[in-house]
Amino acid sequence: MVILLEPAQNVAMMQADPYSSPDTIWYHAVWGTPGTKTAASPRVTRPKRIRVPVGGGFCDPSLRDQPLRHDPRVVIPSRLRPALACAICNLCARRRLAIRCLSIGSNHVHTLMKLDPDERNARATIEDCKRVSALLAYPIRPEGLWNEGCELLPVRSELQFDRISRQICGDHKRGNHVWKHPRMMRDEEDAKIDNHETE
Repeated sequence: MVILLEPAQNVAMMQADPYSSPDTIWYHAVWGTPGTKTAASPRVTRPKRIRVPVGGGFCDPSLRDQPLRHDPRVVIPSRLRPALACAICNLCARRRLAIRCLSIGSNHVHTLMKLDPDERNARATIEDCKRVSALLAYPIRPEGLWNEGCELLPVRSELQFDRISRQICGDHKRGNHVWKHPRMMRDEEDAKIDNHETE
């Protein structure tokens, strides 16, 4: 059953983290390193092509063959990913913002977290997470670890909440570093016990 959210999110999602500020809502946040494509990434562009009025050709044929401009993709070393996750979680804990789960891969972060309902404030918090975690990568990437912007989607239903949680926690199969809230791990253990008893 899908429960559409009111200004305060539904009870099941509030119970997922009862300790954080009640003035926050769940978001699915995604951001990446330079060269990584997300929905919030700047669009790759090619120089403008101008058609000649007669014949429909291009005024400069060399522009037609010019490749798209790509930034080189930055890869996060696997040994650095746990420290980045710790820095993000610590900042959110100090601000009483819950994180249900977080996955850091080779070039992007997926997280299910509670942020301010005002999207501008929520994005400001994500920028703080990026700034604090980027400090850990300064010795190997002094020009900055993260791309501009982020993809920030409010979670609208309990079904979506569960689907995103499973998606993020399943990222460990692809070699990503996955962090889960201790309460989530307890819920998973309880579910395993319940399934065993029903069998």
